[in-house]
Amino acid sequence: PQTVNYGASGTEVTAVPNTGYHFVSWSDGVLTAARTDTNVMANLSVTASFAIDTHTITASTGANGSISPTGAVTVNHGANQVFTITPATGYHVADVLVDGVSVGAVTSYTFNNVIANHTIAASFAINTHTISATAGANGSIAPNGAVSVNHGTNQVFTITPATGYHVADVLVDGVSAGAVTSYTFTNVIANHTIAASFAINAYTLTVVSDHGPVTKSPDQQTYTYGTDVLLTMGTVETGWTFTGWSGGGCTDTSPCTVDMTANTTVTANFTQEEYSLSVGIDPAASGNIVNLSNNGPYFYNDEVTLEAVPAPGWQFDHWLIGSDENTENPKMVTITGHLVVTAYFTQIEYALDIAQVTGGTITAEPAGPYHLNDVVTLTATPDSGWSFSAWTGDCSSETTATCELTMDADRSVSATFTQNPQVEYKLFLPLVVKNSTNSTGAVTDSSESGLAMTEMNLVDITGPGQSSVFASRFFMAMRNRFLLN
Repeated sequence: PQTVNYGASGTEVTAVPNTGYHFVSWSDGVLTAARTDTNVMANLSVTASFAIDTHTITASTGANGSISPTGAVTVNHGANQVFTITPATGYHVADVLVDGVSVGAVTSYTFNNVIANHTIAASFAINTHTISATAGANGSIAPNGAVSVNHGTNQVFTITPATGYHVADVLVDGVSAGAVTSYTFTNVIANHTIAASFAINAYTLTVVSDHGPVTKSPDQQTYTYGTDVLLTMGTVETGWTFTGWSGGGCTDTSPCTVDMTANTTVTANFTQEEYSLSVGIDPAASGNIVNLSNNGPYFYNDEVTLEAVPAPGWQFDHWLIGSDENTENPKMVTITGHLVVTAYFTQIEYALDIAQVTGGTITAEPAGPYHLNDVVTLTATPDSGWSFSAWTGDCSSETTATCELTMDADRSVSATFTQNPQVEYKLFLPLVVKNSTNSTGAVTDSSESGLAMTEMNLVDITGPGQSSVFASRFFMAMRNRFLLN
């Protein structure tokens, strides 16, 4: 630090960088390393900034590859810089020159403690690959031997078996590619091997026999060319008849010799005996039988599913299958011969529920049991002092005391009765105004009538010489108003 009088100038100060660095500027913006501050009028504090020196490494490559980083690469003084050399697919590094001097076919190069400019240049060359082709006995492969193939190109190989032989297998790099007669290596990018092997021809003999065993002599999985094989039919299944051979030069039912010159199929032919299935119902018109699975013709061990469908008002009861009864429906039967099947049905009985109530009686004619479409006449008869009011249940639409009901389901019926009202009487009693009586006490004066009584609570007022004379309480009450005996 310097001490400077007000308005005076300081001494010269110079910013000196270390090795590998250079001056950049002062913190107050002065760009010269040496500075003299003049006319100092206040305290002043400044800082010098420095930056590291850099060097350039120029990196380049030829065709078919790259270097990273590439171009003019800036490196700090004393630092290291790694370059990676990568050939294009199918190429390899041919050489790397550092400052014009070969460092070999390297794929990575590091400049250590860089203190000067440098150059690095990489060159590349295309790859080549070898396919080794071999063939075993009884065949050939072309081309054969060590075949040179440029990287990325294709190479076709043809495999040819000798007469009477076939390709057994082709191994590509030790892995089976199958019994092929041609194989192409596409886009070759590595060395490969291809090896072909061969085997003598063999043929299969397929015998199709659905209803009887057939023996083969000799009995083998495969037969070489020209082998004779004898075919003989065994015991035929029940219900079938062997009718002859077809294929392999065989025709009739005799044992047949097949000359194996190719893959061969021989079929044993059969005919099957047909059986009848007769179905019936009992009683007549009570239903029908539906065949759900097989309408014939019928053969041994055929399975037929039958369903008994009752007519309206009937229900299925049981089957009679030959001589066996069964209640399962639908029912599967197995055909083992001519077969007779009968379905038995019974009529459905419908219930008539009559709910008797107070005030009358409901009767039904006929009394039942009831079957489909039977007509029942129902009569509602009221008790004495009661009247029929209405039907309820299945007769609710009827308005008279008689209902006809058709029985096509379970039915329920009731009725309502109403008690007759009490008779209302009007009693006209004479109102007598007393003037005098005769010696017997009988009323002799005039009277008037017309008083209607709705409730008659009569009082016995029979006088001497009278018989059964009654008066209403109203009349008795009126005695106080009128002078009455």
